[in-house]
Amino acid sequence: MILLMDKAERFLIDIIGLDIDVNPIVKDCQKIVEDFKKAEDNKDLTKPYSIVLTENPGVEETAGELVSYSDIHNKKYFDRTNEAHLKDIYQTTSLAGLVEKLPFPFSIMRLSVLPPSTIISMHTDASCHAQLAITTNEDCFVAARTGETRHVPVDGKLYVISTTLPHTAFNASSEERIHLSISIYDEDYVKMLKGEAFSTN
Repeated sequence: MILLMDKAERFLIDIIGLDIDVNPIVKDCQKIVEDFKKAEDNKDLTKPYSIVLTENPGVEETAGELVSYSDIHNKKYFDRTNEAHLKDIYQTTSLAGLVEKLPFPFSIMRLSVLPPSTIISMHTDASCHAQLAITTNEDCFVAARTGETRHVPVDGKLYVISTTLPHTAFNASSEERIHLSISIYDEDYVKMLKGEAFSTN
């Protein structure tokens, strides 16, 4: 019975190849994180945090701010009910090319940073996410309450995760983990992926 439930509500929905060179994206995202670290001397960078790369119509601009995971659902930073666009300051980076390749609209794009030996509390999100690994290692995982655990490698592919299920992420290593996390705005697209035959093996 548990196996049937896991299959019906699988945590990893799909893996999408975008036919992109991930190296410029990795370099640009690593630079963004390093620049924010230098600019945010008063922030606690020993706990998980996000850097929001997008903005929504009518939502306050947040360039120059880190967002802690306790604030990540604050509408001040993003609005999941509206489609977002890449902030102007990132339009000249390789992220602009990535956005053009995405097969779905999004309500937020952010860099999710897990410092060494940190974990995000079990939670649910309002939409499913596509994860692109930027910096990681074999001791970093995302996991569902059901026990399904996945490592997302740096391979230039989007790993679509059912983050509407209770889930967590943890970094059990001594190195920083960075993911580019993209909230999928198109619910019909997610339903289509869930309805397709997909093997995670």
